[in-house]
Amino acid sequence: MSETISNDDEQGDDVRRFYISKSKFLWGLQCPKLLWTAYHAKHLIPEPDAAQQAVFDQGHEVGALAKQLYPDGIEITASATDLDETIRQTRQALRLRRPLFEAAFEPNRGYTRTDILVPVGEDQWDIVEVKSTTSLKDVHIDDLAFQTWVLTQAGLQVRRCSVLHINPDFVRRGPIDSLQFFQIASSTTKVRQPFDQVEDRLAGMLRAISLPASPEITIGPHCDDPYTCPLHAYSGGCRTLIPISVGQRSDFSRTPFRFISDSVPG
Repeated sequence: MSETISNDDEQGDDVRRFYISKSKFLWGLQCPKLLWTAYHAKHLIPEPDAAQQAVFDQGHEVGALAKQLYPDGIEITASATDLDETIRQTRQALRLRRPLFEAAFEPNRGYTRTDILVPVGEDQWDIVEVKSTTSLKDVHIDDLAFQTWVLTQAGLQVRRCSVLHINPDFVRRGPIDSLQFFQIASSTTKVRQPFDQVEDRLAGMLRAISLPASPEITIGPHCDDPYTCPLHAYSGGCRTLIPISVGQRSDFSRTPFRFISDSVPG
C-alpha cells in the first residue's frame, strides 16, 4: 500500500497525513530516524539483497503452509497498493465468519494486514501471526500488540492472539504436514502491556514523521536490534559520522558504543 496518503482537509496547510503499517511501527520502535527516512527519503533504503530476498521468499512459503490449517479460509486478494479495495473486501468477508487471510484494517492512522484472523463464537476473533522462526521472539509481541490495537480500534473484539512458528523438532519425511510443521505460542498475556503503549507510541511516531528534517539519533545497540538497520548500507548513513580512526578499527563491531558516541563531534 501507499503509506503516505494525502488529506484533502489539510491541503491548505500543505500537511500530509501518514498511516503507519505494522512493519513501519516496528521500525519506529527501533529507530525514529529509520522511520522518518522510510517516509521522506525512501530512496536511501536499499532494495533487499539476495540473502534478504531468500528470507522473504521462505516467509511466503511458510505462510502458504499455515493457510492449509484453515481450509475454509478466505484470501483478501486486493493489491497491497489499493487500500480502499482491500478494506472493502475485508469488511465484506468479516460478515461470513470464516478464517480470513491478510484481512486489512486502517483505523486512527494505523494500518495492518493480519496473517490469519479466526472467528470465535458469535462476535470474537483470534489473531494468528505466522513466523518462519522456530521460537517466539520479543519483536513478535510488539507486532501482535500493534495488530491487536488496530483491530480493536476498528471495532473487532479480539479474544486471543498467538504466534504460529516452525516446530524446531520437525523432520521432513515426504510432503510437509502442516500440523506437524508448526507450533503455536499463545501470546495474549504478553501482549497486554505493550498493547497499552501502542497509542502513545504511535502518536510519537507520527510526530517524528512530521518533522521537517530527520531526527538526530546516536548509533547504538538498537542499530542491530531486533534487525540490522537497512541504513547500514547507505553510504551517507549514520556510521559516516564515526571518525575514521574508530571506523577502521579491526574490532569495530566490538567497540563500545559509549566510546563511539564520545568520538562523534557534537
